Amino acid sequence: MSGGRGGRWINRITALPEFNIFLFGVLLNFVWELLQMPLFAESPDHSHYWTVILMCGFATIADGVILLIAFWVASGFARSRGWIMTGDRKPVLVFVLVGLAITCAIELLATANGIWHYSDRMPQLFGIGLSPFFQWVFPPLITLWLTKRQMAGIAALSGGTFSAKEGAR
Repeated sequence: MSGGRGGRWINRITALPEFNIFLFGVLLNFVWELLQMPLFAESPDHSHYWTVILMCGFATIADGVILLIAFWVASGFARSRGWIMTGDRKPVLVFVLVGLAITCAIELLATANGIWHYSDRMPQLFGIGLSPFFQWVFPPLITLWLTKRQMAGIAALSGGTFSAKEGAR
């Protein structure tokens, strides 16, 4: 069942690396955001469960945007949006380093300006919480792995091949 004309646009969107990176990244980062909440200082806003969910949801969307920025920078470096499928580690390193750089800048600015504070339980290195730091190592690498598997599956199911320039065909 092809889904007719109406289903084609959704197939094109779900075959985009950006769609998969954002989707998997948001799912993984939302869990990470919730799990790291005890490492941040309590505020009156944290007393209500739904407030915490909304705060983590907002942070997760920001994480998704950072993932996309890191992906596009790595794509520019690799000169291809299909670098995920190539096995080349250099764009992966660029992807992670861009995410780390953005995260470190945000963490330093936010803590310096009182937007959020770390609790005594948060291990820090040079004023940056290790949980937010490692959030830009582990979830992004898992996101890339899941995206690669998803895109390979889409290409196999569509009977096409993967074009490193355009995505699954």
